[in-house]
Amino acid sequence: MIIDLNKVISWKDVEKIIEMAKKDIVVIRIPPGTYRNKKMKYKIEALKEIPTIFIAINRKERGRKPELDVDKIIEMLKEKSLTEVAELLEIPETTLYYHFDKHREEIEKERLERKMDEFERLMWAYKEMLVEKGLYDAYVESLFAELEMCIRNKNLEKAKKILVEIISYVNAHLDDEE
Repeated sequence: MIIDLNKVISWKDVEKIIEMAKKDIVVIRIPPGTYRNKKMKYKIEALKEIPTIFIAINRKERGRKPELDVDKIIEMLKEKSLTEVAELLEIPETTLYYHFDKHREEIEKERLERKMDEFERLMWAYKEMLVEKGLYDAYVESLFAELEMCIRNKNLEKAKKILVEIISYVNAHLDDEE
């Protein structure tokens, strides 16, 4: 098994590698900068003690990394967290944060719109369920109209209060029926 270490790892990662070495031979490729890092000294010593672990200093070509597709990164950040995208693209979170910070407003707006769309879908499903159960009366209809206005205006605090009011009203009517 070959493992490429391009950054300083945690002791938890060291333990995982040692566990892997119990089942198979493990070759760890590590760049010189990471190998010489002070934080790696004792971790490397611990790994070297295991006879089935071999550490190879990976001398890759040096130079500038390829340009990142910023549009792709922004699209990914609209759907996933900073950490998830960093892991997927195998780049440092600090690099991603730079792009996130530059486009924060756009990304957060898109995230909010997706959440609002999901909220609207749930609201319509709840509305349909109330209609099917015969609990959708004029009062509930007026509350739903007000709820829709709050969602359009992105007033989530008021929307939450109205939704709680709808649920309380429906629960009270369900208790009366029983």
